[in-house]
Amino acid sequence: KPQFLYLIGIVRASASTTMARILLIGAVCAVLLAAPGCAEDADDLPPPPTDQQIKKMKIKELKAFISDRGLSCDDCFEKGDFVKFVKKNREVPVLPSKRPRKISKEPIQDQWKKVVLELCTELKVDEKLAKSLSKVVSGSFEMHGRRISKQLHKEQHQLAKTSLEDPFYPAMLKIVKQTINWAQKKGVTKQDPLRKKLDDKIKMFLTAVGADNVNPMYEKLNEKDEEEL
Repeated sequence: KPQFLYLIGIVRASASTTMARILLIGAVCAVLLAAPGCAEDADDLPPPPTDQQIKKMKIKELKAFISDRGLSCDDCFEKGDFVKFVKKNREVPVLPSKRPRKISKEPIQDQWKKVVLELCTELKVDEKLAKSLSKVVSGSFEMHGRRISKQLHKEQHQLAKTSLEDPFYPAMLKIVKQTINWAQKKGVTKQDPLRKKLDDKIKMFLTAVGADNVNPMYEKLNEKDEEEL
């Protein structure tokens, strides 16, 4: 469109300069569109709720809205307090770990490594602990994922898909959060103690995922507050 082309400085340029700028703009757009959490995520996010929608929310839903955005309202006691707070913060985006996961064709260990790193970023975890934890999770998912995939005759992508759905996905997030809390209290940053803490849990988790068995333990875990297993 002429106005757009004029704004980016293409109009009134020579043919060679114009082509160079078009190629440069195309490359920049491609990088932006390919960047995780940009165009696709923006399109997938629901619009902010209206005043009427917020008023209709139950207190539990209002609390979930606040929590999903990493916010807290210490001065909220009655529904009116929560409604005012949500209205004020309706534009705040949902945290990546609270969004439905996009199932890709990447190996299950790579997908969960990304999940852990995103969660560590959200929780502002020490870089050394974040790297060790992501490697431990990735390694355990790879080792147990292969074994369970063979035992139960399931494809890796099936395991990945189920593991990133309810109730498994939020349950595993809780387990990782609990491990982070434990590691921070103990000052743990190395892989060996993290592996001892997590490996059996990941093995049990993937066994339930492979059998597509909604173990009541995971549903119960999703209802509990953050605490040590």
